[in-house]
Order: sequence, then C-alpha cells, then structure tokens
Amino acid sequence: MVKKTKIYNRFDTPKVKPFETTGESLTQQSHQKQTDIHYILSQYRNTGQIPNIAQGQQMYGDFASVPEYSEALNLVIEAENSFASLPAKVRAQFNNNVEDFLRFAENPDNIPELIDLGLVPDENITEDMRARVEARNKSSQPKVSSELKRDAEEATEPQTKPVNPKGDGGA
Repeated sequence: MVKKTKIYNRFDTPKVKPFETTGESLTQQSHQKQTDIHYILSQYRNTGQIPNIAQGQQMYGDFASVPEYSEALNLVIEAENSFASLPAKVRAQFNNNVEDFLRFAENPDNIPELIDLGLVPDENITEDMRARVEARNKSSQPKVSSELKRDAEEATEPQTKPVNPKGDGGA
C-alpha cells in the first residue's frame, strides 16, 4: 500500500512541536542591552553612529588609483617571477626573499650595487648614477663581488646557440 502525501495550505498546517530548552541556557545575558534594537536606535539618535559598526577605524580618501585585487596579484606574481629568473647567487644574497630584494632595489642609495650586479640596463643608467658608482668605487671596495656581477651578466645575456645552416648537426 502506497503512503499518501498530505498537501498543506495556510489554513491546514502541520502540527509542529514548539522548541523547548532543557537545562541551563548557553546565551550570554550580559549582551542583552547591546543587542536590544531600542537601545541601538537610541544610541544612533544621540551620536549619529550605530554602536556596533563604530568600533572599526574609518578611512576616508580617494582610492581610485589603487589597483584592483587581480591587478595587484598580477604585479606580485610578476615580481616573484622576475626575482626567480635571477642567478641563484644573487637571490641568496637576499635570502631568497623577494621582499628583501625589492626593499633593497627601491632604495636609491643601493643603485651602485644594482649596477654592479648588472640589474640596471645600460640605457637606464643616468650620468648621476654613473657618478655615484665612480665615487663609491674610489672611496671603497665595491660591496658586490665580481663573481656575483659575472653571474648576473650571464643571466641577462640572451641564451641562444648558433644555428648550423647546413643542418647536419656538426659545427
């Protein structure tokens, strides 16, 4: 025998047992005043701010120039990929940490070291930069070892092999 499905309407509703709490209530009664809508509205009338929302630090400003999340994430990924393409010895000098490298590279006082590492393309080196490098070289020994400079230069050179026009595999 098939059980018949009962269809209810708003006049004929199913009988539901009311919820009953057994034992001690877990609700914290100390928050009763702060959650009372009448108290919240009276606070709003007095101060002009909703009490629960006013706890945070407000920030006002023009944030139109701030990039979208995806754009900012792409910038971070691009920086990590660029750092990963540097020679291992150069990365080790910065503890393999992209943030340490960026902090170092953004400091104008470190331009001579960046030039010595070969990380600044020749077309971007200004006369002021060249003068700073020469002044630093005259006053003290360069901070960057020649071995690191050579490794950086090798990493920035194009990695192409000569093509044999005959195609026979020989040199």
